[in-house]
Amino acid sequence: MQKSLYNSLCRRNALLFSLSCVLFIPFTIVKAQRSQRSYVYFNKNAVTNGETLDMHISCSRSKVDIELYSYYKSVILVHKYTDIPGGTKLIPDSSFIKGCDWPVSFQLKISEKWTPGIYYITCPDSAPGSTLRTYFNIKPKVLGSWSKIAVLASINTMQAYNGFGGKSLYPINSTEHKQATAISLKRPCASEYDLKLTRWLTLMGHKHEIVNDIELDNIPNILDNYQVLIVSLHPEYWTRRERDEIQRFISSGGKVMFLSGNTCWWQVRYEDNRMVCYKNAAPDPLLGVNDRLATVNWYAPPLNLPENQITGLSSRYGGYVNYKEYFPKKDGYGDYAAYNTHHWIYNSTNLKEGDEFGWENAIVGYEVDGALFKWQNGVPVISGEDDAPKNLRILGLSPAGNDGNKISGHAMIGLFHNPAGGCVFNAGSIFWTNGLMKDSTVNKITKNVLNRFLQGKFPPDITSWTPFVVEPVRINNEAVFVNKRDIFCTKSDTLHFSIETNSRKIDGNTRFIYKINGQEVGYSSKYDLYNDLENKPECVFTVTAYAYNDVDTTSITWTIRNDKKAGGTVNIIDDNAISDDSFIIYPNPLDYGEGHLQVSLADRSHISLKIKNMLGQTMKTIAYPDAYPSGRSELSFPINDLTVSHLGNNFYIIEIQVASLEKGTTITRNLKVCISR
Repeated sequence: MQKSLYNSLCRRNALLFSLSCVLFIPFTIVKAQRSQRSYVYFNKNAVTNGETLDMHISCSRSKVDIELYSYYKSVILVHKYTDIPGGTKLIPDSSFIKGCDWPVSFQLKISEKWTPGIYYITCPDSAPGSTLRTYFNIKPKVLGSWSKIAVLASINTMQAYNGFGGKSLYPINSTEHKQATAISLKRPCASEYDLKLTRWLTLMGHKHEIVNDIELDNIPNILDNYQVLIVSLHPEYWTRRERDEIQRFISSGGKVMFLSGNTCWWQVRYEDNRMVCYKNAAPDPLLGVNDRLATVNWYAPPLNLPENQITGLSSRYGGYVNYKEYFPKKDGYGDYAAYNTHHWIYNSTNLKEGDEFGWENAIVGYEVDGALFKWQNGVPVISGEDDAPKNLRILGLSPAGNDGNKISGHAMIGLFHNPAGGCVFNAGSIFWTNGLMKDSTVNKITKNVLNRFLQGKFPPDITSWTPFVVEPVRINNEAVFVNKRDIFCTKSDTLHFSIETNSRKIDGNTRFIYKINGQEVGYSSKYDLYNDLENKPECVFTVTAYAYNDVDTTSITWTIRNDKKAGGTVNIIDDNAISDDSFIIYPNPLDYGEGHLQVSLADRSHISLKIKNMLGQTMKTIAYPDAYPSGRSELSFPINDLTVSHLGNNFYIIEIQVASLEKGTTITRNLKVCISR
C-alpha cells in the first residue's frame, strides 16, 4: 500500500479500498478550489443496454481521451473515445453535501451488444503516466435473465468513507475533524465493487448480476429475480428498505452468502441524492417522528433490530484481526480453525477438527463478526445469550478483539437455515475474498456453499454424536478444544455409536445407515459395536454413520484401532472428559464447581494431585488423607479456589500420584486439562 494513501485516510479506510483492487484517490478537499487532479463521477452507478450514462469530468487538460474496459475473465478494451471535453471544475466546499453540480462532459451510449458486468473508464491523471479508473456496471433489461446470482455493490459504505469536498461520515478525513451527518451521492467516489469476487465467479463459470444498495432500497421485491445474493467486503451501511428486502428474501426461501465483515452496522436513509447518518438518535430529527428510520446502530434504540438476527453474526462479538496492533499476521493470526468438519461446506477439503487455513492470504481481518458461544463436547456451539439464531452452526473460529491482543471476541464462520427453506452462510470477515483465487480451501468452501445454494438441496445436519474424545489444544495462542473421533481401544467392550440431526421438513424424513469398512451393519441413529479387539491382532477399521433425506446425504466417521503403538486415549467415554489408561478427569474444561477424577486401582492406595502450569511449576497440591480400595473410585476436588485465585484461563497439567500401600510403589500420570472461568 502506498504511503501517500495511508497518510490521506485512516488505515481502516485504506485497507477497505485496497481490497477492491482499484486505484483510490483520497478525496479530502478543504475549501472551494480547482484541483489539478482528475475526477470523474456518473449520474448513476448502473445502466442497462440502450441507456445513456452521463459522465462528469474534471481534469487539467482541455481535451482528453478516455478508454472503456470490461472486467471479465481478463480486462478487455471495449472502445476508445477521443477529444472528450475536459478542463478543471470548481470543487465547492459544500460539495460534500450538495454535490459537485458539474456539467455533463460526455454521454456514454451503452451498446446493446455489451454483456452485463463491471466496466470502467480510464481518464489521464495529472501525474505522468497515471490514470484514473471509474467503475460502473451494466445490468440486463430483465433482472435475473442473465444470472440467478446477485452480487451486492456496497455503495453506501464507500460514500460513508468518501471525504471528497471536505467531509465524510468520519472525523479522520473531515475538515476540522467534524464528521458530516449527510453526504452527497453526486460526487467522485472510489469503486464499490469486489473485483476479486467477481473475477472468481467468472472463472468458476458463474455469470452474475450486480445490484447495489440504492436498487435494494428503490426496487420493490428486486431479489425475487435471484436465487442467491452474495454480499462481500464491508457492507456497513444499510437503509431500512434494503434490510427489509434482504430479510424478506431469506424468509421466503432465498439464500445469502455474507463473505464480509462489519455487516449491517449502521442504518442510513436517502434524502434528495444524499445519504443521511447521524450515528446518534438524539440529534436525528426523525426521532419520535418516525423511529423506524432513525440513523443509529441497528441493535440500538429506537431500532432494537440486532444485525445478527439477519446475518447470524455481529461485530459486537467479533472485533479486529490483522489490523494495527490487533492480532497481527506476524504473530500467526489471520486464519480460521475449522470445526464441525463433517459438515458439507468442508466436502473435499480433507480438513480435520482444529485444522487452520487461510493464513498465507490473511483471510481473517480486518473487521470481523462473531457470536457468543460455549464449548460443548469439544465443539463450539451458540450460547443463546445474544440474538444469533439458535440453530446457527459454528464452522470456524479465530480470536479477535478491540484491545490489542487481548481476546474479547471471535471471528466466526457460521450457517443457519429457516423453516421456509432460506439459508444464510456468513464468513465473518472483510478479508475472506482475499483467499478465493489463492487458497484452495477458501476456494472450495465458497464453491461448496454457492453450488448448494443454487441447487437448493441440503442434507440433514449432524449436530451431535458419540463416542468422542475431547482434547485441549492451543490454536492462535488460545486455549480451545477439538472433538476427536480417532478412538484407541485395548479392552473388550461395547462401543455405543449414536448421532443426532437437524433436518428441514421440506427435505423429507431423515434415515440412517451405519457402515463398518464399507459394509452396512445398522439402520437407525444408534449402533452398538461389540469390541473384542484385545483378542485380535493390531487393526484399524472405520465406522461411518450416514444421515440422508429425500435430496442428499451427509456422514460422520470414526477410526477405531487397537494399535497401542499409535498412542492416544484408551478409555472410551461418551461425554466431556479426557482420560489416560485408568484415569479420567471431567468435565473438560474445568470451570466453577467441582472437578472429578475417576481412577481404577490394582490395590489399596493413597492418591494426591498437583496442578501445574505449562512450565511445570506447581500451582496447587491436593492430598487425600484416606486410602482408596482396589477397583474403581471417584474423587472430587474444588475448582472455585483454583480459578478465582491465581489460575487463569489456560492449559494446565494435573499430575496424579498413586502410592500402593501393598507394593510400596508409586506411579505418576500427567493429564493436560483446561481451566476456564
